[in-house]
Amino acid sequence: MKRMLTVFVVLCITAANAGATMPLGTESAMDIDAIQAAKDANMLHNPYTPGAPAGGEDVGTATVIPGLPYVDVGNTCAAVNDYVEACPFINDGAGDLVYAYTPGANGAITIGTCNSFYDTRVYVYENAVTPGFPYACNDDGCSGPNFPFAWLSFIENMPVTAGNTYYIVVDGYSTECGDYELTVDEYVPPAPCEPCPANAIIEGEPDCADGYADDYNAGCNFPAGSSESWTALPCGDRIDVCGKTGNGYITDGFFNRDTDWYRITLTVAQDLHICFCADFAGAVGVLDAICPPIGTYCFENNVAGTEICCDVSLGPGDYYIFASTAGFGDLGDLVPCGSEYTLSITGHDCPTTATEDASWGEVKSMFR
Repeated sequence: MKRMLTVFVVLCITAANAGATMPLGTESAMDIDAIQAAKDANMLHNPYTPGAPAGGEDVGTATVIPGLPYVDVGNTCAAVNDYVEACPFINDGAGDLVYAYTPGANGAITIGTCNSFYDTRVYVYENAVTPGFPYACNDDGCSGPNFPFAWLSFIENMPVTAGNTYYIVVDGYSTECGDYELTVDEYVPPAPCEPCPANAIIEGEPDCADGYADDYNAGCNFPAGSSESWTALPCGDRIDVCGKTGNGYITDGFFNRDTDWYRITLTVAQDLHICFCADFAGAVGVLDAICPPIGTYCFENNVAGTEICCDVSLGPGDYYIFASTAGFGDLGDLVPCGSEYTLSITGHDCPTTATEDASWGEVKSMFR
């Protein structure tokens, strides 16, 4: 999958929410257009809460974050649209509010709005406003209990330098506004994932690199002149897969990420439990096995070093399981080519063979 080299930068992008129709195209522009169409069709304005506390109106009046961990709640509906950044969606007419954090030591932090009530967008400036060049930016990075889509914002492992001031802007997609919860905390590296199981299926794709044309289990993201491809998975009580991926490599003037597509065939309705684990921020999803996919039954992002799972109930048919990095490697989310992940599928039981009772005489007669 490709992203054009432009000033539109993104720290992390999630492709979908469960149950939405979000086809993935061969170009990132098609991918982004599909997500944007779904977001436009599901604008859910959260009404203004009178008297709700809020961040500052702009960087000059930014609410100071005195220390970490930090949590604040507010509402953006009465705020002015002071700032506009794309990550990657360019439309922005929503009001925004600003917080300021000045660390006392070098380190890394995590910023999230995962408990908010509307489609948020969060971006960060370092020391001064730099339009078009935010220090970090995220539109769709997490899901939460208060909003039905995975279109809330999450910036993970953002480096900070002692004495510099980081202006955190809480914004919204398009004209979206509402109640938000902002959390800022120190980044804690998670424990590594378990190693590849001994009986796992090995994906076997060559490591990506600049100039790489991904035509190995590339699914619907196949390059020009190639065709749809996938890795077929067998049935079984539990299937383990060990794969490799990466992003940030440049082919034909685009940032790319290696997307891996695995195909399963269900002969009867089944409930599947699908888990993805990697030491980087990745994505896993379940899609219809046609290009472009009509249905997206699950799409989740993990936090680096942790496992994320999808539970889906599927009818008979062919399906793709999608695995990749969460972002394209163009700002703060670089995943080196050859980075390993594990994928497990539980519940894809093999069809049973019908049997019938027979007498010993009938059995003997079959072999005379």
